[in-house]
Amino acid sequence: NLKKSWHPSTMKNMEKVWKAEQQDSQEKKKIAELRRDIEREKDKEEMTRYAMEQGVIARKDDKKLDWMYKGPNQEINREDYLMGKAIDKSFEQMAQAERDAERNRMPSNHVEYECLPPSLRFYSGDEQVDLQRKLQEDPLYAIKKKEVESRTQLLKNPVKLKQLRELVSKRRLSPEPSSSSSSSSKHHKSSKHHKESRRSKEKDDDRHDKQHKKKKTKLTDEEREKRLKEMLANASWREKERVKNVKKYKEEEKKEQKSKSYDKDFIRKHLAKAAEVETVASRIKANINNIQRSGRAMDTNFARR
Repeated sequence: NLKKSWHPSTMKNMEKVWKAEQQDSQEKKKIAELRRDIEREKDKEEMTRYAMEQGVIARKDDKKLDWMYKGPNQEINREDYLMGKAIDKSFEQMAQAERDAERNRMPSNHVEYECLPPSLRFYSGDEQVDLQRKLQEDPLYAIKKKEVESRTQLLKNPVKLKQLRELVSKRRLSPEPSSSSSSSSKHHKSSKHHKESRRSKEKDDDRHDKQHKKKKTKLTDEEREKRLKEMLANASWREKERVKNVKKYKEEEKKEQKSKSYDKDFIRKHLAKAAEVETVASRIKANINNIQRSGRAMDTNFARR
């Protein structure tokens, strides 16, 4: 066997890989089963919680914390009274509360009595739940609920509202058919009267227009010339104003274009202007350290600055 021990195609290495894959698949299966169990438990808890909220299943009270939520009536054992054992004040309070409930008397705390509404004062929790269920199961209540929902949808939809208004306006304008002959005759008379009044109004308007046309007299030649001159003067003035406005708008457009356009040579021009101020001597003095010197410079001007 020329293959090395770490070579993947050897039997030992292939066996190790297969065992690792099998172990990994088993672990994945276990994890999937655990997840399913957890999801089932969650679903069961949600179903039980929903059933307890709806009142289908009785609530499981925690016995350790049950004493916190128990009232004085629940803590009393009625058999102690019959057996002749000692009784606390809680038994007397319970008996008094039962008597008050039977006689519909006011409880000891007047503030609570005044604050509570009569629906909560005279009915227990179970009775209220029964009333709500009866209301929900009532078909008339469901029909009314649907009517209210349809009205709200109509009010929210502007297109349907517009159509309804148009229908109402058409019905108001259109003559309403009546069963009795008297009402139909009255309506016929009123429509005739309305038509006659409309015709008389139209005739009066035509007469008024004819009279107004007759009153208009013809203009003289002088008046015509005056009006023509005024019209020409107005036209020339308007033409001048138009030319001025056109020039003004063109200048404004040019200014806007100049302000928007970017001059690429702006920096170069300013640098050239700054360079023109300097002289040749000032430039030489500025670049005196960068000037290339000859080999004799150290011999001739060694100590000179």
